[in-house]
Amino acid sequence: DPSAGGTIAGDAEYQLRTVDAAITDRDLPPVGDHVRALVEHALQASYPGAVVEVFGSCASNLASPESDVDLVAHGHAGLKRGDGAAAIEVKRILEAHLGESGAIRDFAATPHARVPVVTFAAAFPDGSDRVATVDLTLGNAEVVWNSRLIREFGRHAGGDARRLLRLARFWARQRRISTVYRLQTPSPYAHCLLVISFLV
Repeated sequence: DPSAGGTIAGDAEYQLRTVDAAITDRDLPPVGDHVRALVEHALQASYPGAVVEVFGSCASNLASPESDVDLVAHGHAGLKRGDGAAAIEVKRILEAHLGESGAIRDFAATPHARVPVVTFAAAFPDGSDRVATVDLTLGNAEVVWNSRLIREFGRHAGGDARRLLRLARFWARQRRISTVYRLQTPSPYAHCLLVISFLV
């Protein structure tokens, strides 16, 4: 316990153990893939050729039980990055196609944000009462490659590097300095790049 007057290194190790207990890969159903397929199917009737992909922590293998699910829809001219009107239309389509089941609900669009986003809540597909918050953005397929970069770095750099990536994300989230869509703070990806720059 750092309150007992331990060293800086000891305090850091204590915090790592605490975070390890809070962020774990155990008991994480594939809610991202499940929701991705539902959203893609709903959008393709109005946007032929549309593709929906998972990015963020669910794609980079850094997710914790309380992580949001980040999706991006692209592949059609109507799904343009930064288009607030498109975000409103996508929200309407998803609500019409998916809202009746009750498994996906609480749809909202934020069209005037720097990055327009459609948010909703999705039930985990394991039959539990857990619900994930989903953020759907439009047009920016590059974020998928960003997540793959982080995932591959964590896979090749080893377990300690991955722990540090997760610790940085957890630290930033707890201090509300990693909420790019809402408070215009640095993104979780930016925090991960800082960690990678430090390690390499």
